[in-house]
Parts: sequence; C-alpha cells; structure tokens
Amino acid sequence: MNRIIIYGSGNMAWAMAYAFKHAGIEVCVSGRSSEKVKDFAAKLSIPFLLSLEDETASGDIIILAVKDDALPMLNKSLRLPGRWVCHCAGSVDVSEIQDISEKTGVFYPLQRVTLFSVPDFSHAPICIESADAELLIVLKQLGANLSDNVLELSSEKRRMAHLAAIFVSNFPNFMMMLGKEILIQNQLPETLLDELARNTFDGCVPSNAEAKQTGPARRADLKIIGNHLHLLENNASLEQIYRLLSFEIMKRFHTDL
Repeated sequence: MNRIIIYGSGNMAWAMAYAFKHAGIEVCVSGRSSEKVKDFAAKLSIPFLLSLEDETASGDIIILAVKDDALPMLNKSLRLPGRWVCHCAGSVDVSEIQDISEKTGVFYPLQRVTLFSVPDFSHAPICIESADAELLIVLKQLGANLSDNVLELSSEKRRMAHLAAIFVSNFPNFMMMLGKEILIQNQLPETLLDELARNTFDGCVPSNAEAKQTGPARRADLKIIGNHLHLLENNASLEQIYRLLSFEIMKRFHTDL
C-alpha cells in the first residue's frame, strides 16, 4: 500500500489518520499551520510533512481533509504533478481540485466523526471516485482496508448521499439540542430524555424509519398538537419547526387530512 498523507487537522483528518495507522498503513500528516501539524502528529505518533510539494513523491496518496470552502483555494495555490490527490468532501465535485494534479479523485467516508475520538469505519460507506483508472483501483484497495462497504459514486450521486446524511444525522442531533433547551428553560433535568433518545435510536435506521415513527403527528392527534403549539407560542422558531414537522408527518401517514 502506498504512503498516505492527510492534509488537515480537523475531525475527518483525525479519523482517517487514526484509522489508516491502526490498519497498518503508512500515514503522515501535513497542513497549513506547522504548529497544528506537529501537535496533530504527536498525538498520533506519526510523522509530519511541512511541504507537500517538496516532501512527497509520485505514488503518494494525498487526501485533502479540509473544509469544503478551502478546496478552491488549494486548487489555485497547490501544484502536485504526478501525485495522487483526493478530497474527502461529500458535496464537492471532483473537478474542484483538477488543477492540483492530473490524477485526482474522492475518498469520502460517509460517517459521523469527532476530533480525538476513536473512529469506526468497519461498516461505513466509503464513497470513491476518479477518472484515473489506476487511482480508482488504489482507492478501492485503500477503502477495503478500512471498511467492508466501498462504493464507487459519481459526484452527483455523492452530493445526494451527503444531503440525505444531513437529514439522518445532523438534523436529529440538532433536535436533541432543542429538546435539552426546553428542559433547561422549564427547570427540568437536562438528562431527563437521555434514555428516551437511546431507546429511540436503538435499531432505528433509514430503511426501517417509517415503521418506527410514533407520536401525536403520526396519530394525527390534533388536540395534543394544538396544546403543544400553545406551549410554544412565545417561541416563534420552535413553534415553526414543530408545526412544519408535524404537518409533514401527518401528510405522510394520513393522506385523508
């Protein structure tokens, strides 16, 4: 397996560097800030590079694990001819890094990761893409070292997968934040709903979500919904969210309304 260079120091950079290292693959890190890169490398006990242009060679796989809006800037400033260069962004076209190298691709683990936690990619979809046939083979092999679920997806398909992931992961997490705020504002223990959340999401996946749906909107209990909206009348944002979601659930399950 080729040497992997992770460029970045955020959540995904950490997760991939950790995963590659523990899969027995040679990995090192690089980035814009030398101090952050050195600290990042020290935490993982792996080497660091200060210059991608000077310290990499043909055959190295460079994964740009940076914020989406940083990729166009790297496309303008970074030149790595002969290297294999990939980004790991869900909603960015592979063409966004085409000026960096003639051999570009995407290596996108569709998984929730957080900085300094232990990642688990074993069953996570690893979405890959490249117009370079050799790099595509390498990315398949690389993904297979981390996961049993490696998928070749076009940029368009990957964007839609990323959009769906927002609904499945980010939005539900935000809803839990809002629920916690309601508890605190009403002098209730902020851990009151922790067990409910565990029970709700235990075994709940998109493929069976319809069967798991419960609540007043699922039952079209207009009286309870009206009571809840009354409780939220002094919070326009939460009232709007509650009203919209309740309407969409009822529309899905009660076409006669």
